Amino acid sequence: MKYLVVTEKTQTGYSAYSPDILGCVSTGATLEEITQNMQEAIEFHTDGLIEEGLEIPKPSTHSAYVEFAVQYYEQLQGDGYQNKMLAALQICTESHQVG
Repeated sequence: MKYLVVTEKTQTGYSAYSPDILGCVSTGATLEEITQNMQEAIEFHTDGLIEEGLEIPKPSTHSAYVEFAVQYYEQLQGDGYQNKMLAALQICTESHQVG
């Protein structure tokens, strides 16, 4: 099976979790280490589920990247112009379905 793993930068390295496997988390100093640690954590977690006679969750998480575009405009305010910012979000064509 293939599970989505979310990796986040921390002050001391990285942390990661899989949204489809509740409680399956890990940490690591580098991206390579956190990837290896999550592989081992998922294997360990699913082995425990099997030993307990529980069902292994099926991958079902969907992910998508969101592209963020910033547009500036000027607005007359008081004594002069003040820069204002508008943000527009759009879903990129690149999305990922796991499973």
